[in-house]
Parts: sequence; C-alpha cells; structure tokens
Amino acid sequence: LWGLIIYVVALEVFLFVLKQILRTREAVYSAIPVLLLGSILFCPVFFRLETYLPVLGYLGRVFPIYWYLDFFV
Repeated sequence: LWGLIIYVVALEVFLFVLKQILRTREAVYSAIPVLLLGSILFCPVFFRLETYLPVLGYLGRVFPIYWYLDFFV
C-alpha cells in the first residue's frame, strides 16, 4: 500500500512538471502515446530491455513506472 501511495505522489509530481513543459492541451494529447510507449518499452513492464542494450536502462528511469516497479523487485 505504501508503494502505491509513493507512486501516486511521484506521478503527480511528474505530471505537474510535464504540464509546465507542455503548455497547450494539444501538446499534452500528442505526448500521451510517447509516454505510454516509453513506459512499456523502456521500463521492465513485460521484459527488461536493458539486458540487451544497457544504455536504454537509463532512459527508462525517466518514467515513474520504472521507480514503482524497482521498488518492489
């Protein structure tokens, strides 16, 4: 339960920073597919891509789901 609460707080901070960078509604809507694909590909949701290409592990640390999954492993 605590991990989920920490994830929600981290996600709120991430989205607040994203809102400051992407000012318009259209920019946020166009960034959603990029964020979803980045979360799926670069974070260890289905498989660890960093075992094949270690440099991509650093790119996955940008997304909050990486920290949530890393908290439980």
